[in-house]
Amino acid sequence: MRSVSIFLDENSIFPGERLVGQVTIRTNKSFECNRVVLKVVGKEKTVHGSGEYQITQEKYHISRVFRILEGGIVPEGVTRLPLSFTLPRGIPPSYKGFNGSIEYTIESVVEVNWALDPRIKESFNVLQERPPKIPENTDIRPLTDASGSLYVHLDSNILRKKRGINVRFRVSERSRVRGVQLEIRRREEAKCYQHSMKQDTIIDDRYCPLTIDDFDIWKEIRLGEGWSHGISFYGDLISVSYHVKVCLDVALGFDPEIIIPLRISDEASFDDMLDAIENDLG
Repeated sequence: MRSVSIFLDENSIFPGERLVGQVTIRTNKSFECNRVVLKVVGKEKTVHGSGEYQITQEKYHISRVFRILEGGIVPEGVTRLPLSFTLPRGIPPSYKGFNGSIEYTIESVVEVNWALDPRIKESFNVLQERPPKIPENTDIRPLTDASGSLYVHLDSNILRKKRGINVRFRVSERSRVRGVQLEIRRREEAKCYQHSMKQDTIIDDRYCPLTIDDFDIWKEIRLGEGWSHGISFYGDLISVSYHVKVCLDVALGFDPEIIIPLRISDEASFDDMLDAIENDLG
């Protein structure tokens, strides 16, 4: 009996951190091995079509093979081999989406002669790094957009974690307008060779019904409070971004809509807030 296992100290780590653990070999009889190797792979994959028309494209962010034991006799019982590997900085997080995935795996192979090589493969998670802290006093221009009778205004397109974002809107046309739908959407864009794919998912939404007294005045709704949905990232084949979408609910007619890209900011630190107050006071 020969078996091999991988045990990681932490199964979820950030880019640039060290993956640490051990490879365990169990055998009820000593044997000679050529070497024990470790393979660390980070693969981004997209898929288009299905059945015989399905195509797949792959890109590698990590592809490393190295020895953790030279050839020799593996004794009866349990042999433990330490493993350590530092992840590259700037790699995208683990991800599983509609049209593709980003997966990170670690595999150990005990190479022997005249028998099947005992091996084990485990997945581990690469966490998404925290978003940058965009200072409160950053010079940011307000955003205003219009589509037909719908007007939307953002003081900025920065969504701050735990605070969300204020969306102001005004509707000037009364005919057949029943309300306004406001959403934060996550957009997955993927490419597979010459094919481009896009999929939106609603993260947060509000519906505001309109009465006769609600037209031609500005109204305000807050979205994205308690934000815990990650930030944008851009891989070689897959990218994820976030948008505000504001759409009129029009009976028996075309629904005008406005879409504004968002930037995600980490919560401002206490020092940042003091700096902002100091700047405001001159």
